[in-house]
Amino acid sequence: MSLQRDLGMKHPIEPSQWEVIVNLLYTREQYNIQHSRLFCLYGITPSQFLVLYALRDEGAPLTTGGIHRRAITSVPGVTGIIDHLEKDGFVTRERCVKDRRTIYIILTDKGIATLSALDKPLQKLHEKLLGHLTKAEIKEFTRLLEKAREQSTLLLAEQKDDYEAGK
Repeated sequence: MSLQRDLGMKHPIEPSQWEVIVNLLYTREQYNIQHSRLFCLYGITPSQFLVLYALRDEGAPLTTGGIHRRAITSVPGVTGIIDHLEKDGFVTRERCVKDRRTIYIILTDKGIATLSALDKPLQKLHEKLLGHLTKAEIKEFTRLLEKAREQSTLLLAEQKDDYEAGK
């Protein structure tokens, strides 16, 4: 499949770095649609799934800041996601006894059951999306994505330093 053809573009995407970025964004959108369709059947969104998944992975309550780092979204975004998850019974909030300012997010039985119910369908979806790649290709793809993200992380840190310095 050609990105140029898929997007109906008349000319090749130049330079090649821009083609990679457009390809990443387009692929992310395609994969997000697939995940949204699946998660919708369980009453959650992809962002809500990532919060629930982070809590299950941790195996213990997390603060909003702890979830933010794992859920690929901004802190204000995490708060809204947690509000919806709490309203729908997937998580609860509990204040820390030692520091009342600290609030822990706790996965409920409904949250655990939803994640468990999603395990097999999610595995099947991932097999459909990436099953045509060999283990070596997946490993190389992951390595390249991590290498690209590493550079973005450095750039974000520089931009934060510039912002804080008033540049």
